[in-house]
Amino acid sequence: MASDQLFIAECEAIIARLKAALRHADLALVSVLAPALETRRQRLAASLKSGDRHLADRVRRSLEDLQRLSRASLSGLSTARLRLEILLDRNTSLNTYDAEGRVSALGRETSSVERRG
Repeated sequence: MASDQLFIAECEAIIARLKAALRHADLALVSVLAPALETRRQRLAASLKSGDRHLADRVRRSLEDLQRLSRASLSGLSTARLRLEILLDRNTSLNTYDAEGRVSALGRETSSVERRG
């Protein structure tokens, strides 16, 4: 029982570090921690079934938060990738509007990618 509690505490620490890594976009750390948690998944499930209900609920909520953060991170990465593809597409033009509301299309050759210093 004590070994199960230590194991669950270790898994909770991994989950907490994964959440922090996702919040800080530390994908290198995510790539290390995610497989570490996955290898512990079956034992964690068995440990939680035999443990107390409060602990199981706490870990379940933590895992749900991690899943929510993971989905949000994937969505953000997909959006960023799509935006980069649009910026790099030579056939894409940028529509601009003047003070009178007239539209003007700027092609790739006349526009530049905004740079931040």
